[in-house]
Amino acid sequence: MTLDGWVVKQGKGGKRSGSAALRKNEEDADSSSSTCSVFTGTKQVTITSTNTSIEVYDPTDRESVDKILLLKDLQLKEQYEMKRAITKSIEYLQEEVTILQRLSKGKKLKVPTEASKGNESVEIDPFQNSECNSETLKLIKFYHIDDHHLFDKKITTRIDQKKKRCLEPARFCKYPWGKYTPSRYTDDPVGGLLQCGLCSKASQMDFVDFMPSTGTFYKGCKKWIEGTNDWNNYASENSWANHHSCEGHKAAVRFLNSRMQNDIRINLESERSASLKAFHQERNRHYFGLVTRSVLHLANMGDAIYGDTTREGKLRSTLKLLSHQSPYIEDFLSVQGKNQTLMTLTHKDHIDFILEQITKQIMKRQYTKLRDCIFACLIADEWSCRYSAKEYVSLSVQCVMNNLSTETIFLGFIPIKSTTAEDVTRAIIDTLRKIDPTFDMKKVVGQTYDGAANMQGKKGGTQAKIRESHCFFALPNHCWNHQIQITIKKYTKGHRLIENVLSYCEILVKLYKYSPKRSEMLVDIKLELRDDVQDGLEPSKFTTAVGKLLGLCVTRWTCRATSLFNYYHGYFAEFKGFVRIMVTRELKSKLKTDQKNEITGMLIKLQDFEFFYGLRVAAELFTIVEKTTVKMQEENLTASKGIQEVNKLLENLEKAKSDDAYDKIWKEVSDDREAINKKISEDNECQSYGIVNCISSPSRAASRVAMRDVNEVALDEEEAAKIYWKEFYVAAFEGVEEDLKRRLENDMLKTLVEMEVILVQLISAPEKEFEIENIVKNYGTGSGKEGAPFGEELTKAAILREMEIVREEWRKLRSDSEEWKKRRPECQDPLCADDVIDMMKDSFKSSKTLSDWKGDAPIIMKMLAIMATIAATSAFAERTFSLARRLKSYLRSQMLNDTFYRLGIIAWYDEKEINSIVDFVRIGNDFITNAHRKGIYGLNFKEEDFIPKQFDKSK
Repeated sequence: MTLDGWVVKQGKGGKRSGSAALRKNEEDADSSSSTCSVFTGTKQVTITSTNTSIEVYDPTDRESVDKILLLKDLQLKEQYEMKRAITKSIEYLQEEVTILQRLSKGKKLKVPTEASKGNESVEIDPFQNSECNSETLKLIKFYHIDDHHLFDKKITTRIDQKKKRCLEPARFCKYPWGKYTPSRYTDDPVGGLLQCGLCSKASQMDFVDFMPSTGTFYKGCKKWIEGTNDWNNYASENSWANHHSCEGHKAAVRFLNSRMQNDIRINLESERSASLKAFHQERNRHYFGLVTRSVLHLANMGDAIYGDTTREGKLRSTLKLLSHQSPYIEDFLSVQGKNQTLMTLTHKDHIDFILEQITKQIMKRQYTKLRDCIFACLIADEWSCRYSAKEYVSLSVQCVMNNLSTETIFLGFIPIKSTTAEDVTRAIIDTLRKIDPTFDMKKVVGQTYDGAANMQGKKGGTQAKIRESHCFFALPNHCWNHQIQITIKKYTKGHRLIENVLSYCEILVKLYKYSPKRSEMLVDIKLELRDDVQDGLEPSKFTTAVGKLLGLCVTRWTCRATSLFNYYHGYFAEFKGFVRIMVTRELKSKLKTDQKNEITGMLIKLQDFEFFYGLRVAAELFTIVEKTTVKMQEENLTASKGIQEVNKLLENLEKAKSDDAYDKIWKEVSDDREAINKKISEDNECQSYGIVNCISSPSRAASRVAMRDVNEVALDEEEAAKIYWKEFYVAAFEGVEEDLKRRLENDMLKTLVEMEVILVQLISAPEKEFEIENIVKNYGTGSGKEGAPFGEELTKAAILREMEIVREEWRKLRSDSEEWKKRRPECQDPLCADDVIDMMKDSFKSSKTLSDWKGDAPIIMKMLAIMATIAATSAFAERTFSLARRLKSYLRSQMLNDTFYRLGIIAWYDEKEINSIVDFVRIGNDFITNAHRKGIYGLNFKEEDFIPKQFDKSK
């Protein structure tokens, strides 16, 4: 058999019987040989070597173990170096050491036999000829008595100075309880110590019979217990045999055997205890995961998590509900249970820790987006809690990422001392600094607030202070929805017809809605009218009205269209309700004087054509405005879409003033008046009250206008009335339109309009003239600030050159992209800048990458980014107020600012999005920071700890 150039040769007869030899594939050379012996507890191996051959043999005539020593190119010229190298090689070769250790521990070895020539092996037991029984051998292995040290022949031959005799290694095979400790491990200068390992172990374990003073067998076994180097008396075969059969040795064996059984039992109990501890730790981690997910769910829903004590609150209620599926949770929730520490997981401090960790991970993701965005726009509004004297700022940021996608990030409710511009500015800047102390404030190119003086003040407002010292290019933008509302509020109050209508509508709502009996009576009247329709009465909008009598929104004037239409469609039911009150003695007697006067006045007003006509005109005006304001409350609404919606509103107001629109309204009012009068003339209660026609004729106003037109043609009363009431109609729409145009003329909108013209109209009309004056003034070199979005490269020539590339890509995409044709079949030219952004996003997938656009059209890319960044309205901040009122209710008015901030962040974002952000394993590992908690939960958490799992309660 060969191995890497070496030949394994079987030895022959005599002293070398059963040995093996390794020889190099070279011619043997005459040289001096050297011999080295290595001794173990059961074997003595002698190695004889020359320059080219190494022989390993066993001098004890026991079956030998073939040694394969991979020693290539071993060339040792001197005897001392040869001995040292071979000894070191045998000690450190892992295979050799493993074989010797296994042999010394009495384990069976696989060794090749002479007949098999090394191809097969048989198992041998070094203790097969031992005088010890099986129980004693178990003791020897259990207490590691057979772990002998290796020592060389040089020491063994000097054990006895007078007689250079060697301790027979086979003695340890026959009596394996023997233990030899070389001199280098003892205080004995020469020879080392020979002991009985079992007796020595029993003495160490305080065996009574081996006690030095009172021990029965101590005197007879003293030398074997303490160890001796008296080799003349104790190294012989008889001495070993006598000790093996003495009563002291047997007593030590019995003692150790009983202790071994006890130790085995203790080990088993320890293993079972460790297994049970691991089970409980796993269950405790699962419980922590259950609490964490429950806290996250409740916080995301905006519910109250904990009450006044640890036994109250929705968290414990949720866990009790889950205990039906996992009964072991009941023990954790019980104060009298065994798991007092786990019961405190529902304590406020631990819940706050979980909320804090979740909030940190969410905001870390949002801060990363802000650092990586191109531009950002601040959206802020102040909010006061009506139940506690505390002020907050709702801060959000609308930003544009590198792929031109728009995203609005909610940064939380920031507590402030007051709503002054200084405190609001400090809160906004400090929050932005938390993102990163080196956050580039020049990325902020816009500020969208409402029209409050502390926010939009030109000199002392928040927008002015932020621009002065921090965000130089953050142009202020007054929320366009807010401007529309101010316009509607101003001109409806100044318009005589609509102002009177709204005033009487408030009285109408007060008389019905805020009286349970009258409100229920109105519902009964509407149900009676519906029953009459089922009995054969001709249906109409007034007999089938089911809308509720809603109050007019106090703060949002643009949200009154639904309420006004409900008043209009329920006109007959409301009139009949007042009549029923006045004709029913029981109901009338219960009225107070002021209530009776109000109902009488409303009956008179409901019979007036002016109120009926004005109600329909107001409903039409508010409907047109409300459609626009609803669309402008969309999330991530960009300035481009805002401009488009404002232009649509102005167009709709212009159309409403047309003759066709007025004729349609006038015809509808006339037909509805006749239908209501017909219904009233047939009603018994109205006839008993003396009312035949409800709504008067408009003809009485004809006397106020000329009865002839410009062509001197005589006009009848109806035509004259139509002309008279048209003046009120047109004035309502015209006043709103003119005031809205005036309000929208500001630096921000002028700049955005210039960009809109460049990005949209230059595609369809390349020859169109355009201006860049406001762009240069606010975002270019005209600002006088360093780091402006546009530099010297912003010129008309550069814009035209880049727009040529954009125009070519638009035409290519419109003609080649089937997906674009399906999505925008009617769009031949862009309607707003958002259409150009969509075109670029589609080109990212096919023709041009983002880096290509930045290289070919850098100015256009920045313009598109700014248009997508500026928030048209502050509706996002208004929506957060709804969340704030839900979180900080009357019962939770004393909530701490930190808790309010964390709950606001968690409740705002979608739970699915939060689950994709939050690392629950990290939260668990951060929780077990001390040794006490590690003992309860284990060293670390895993993903499966946060997955629902069933556990046995009995363990």
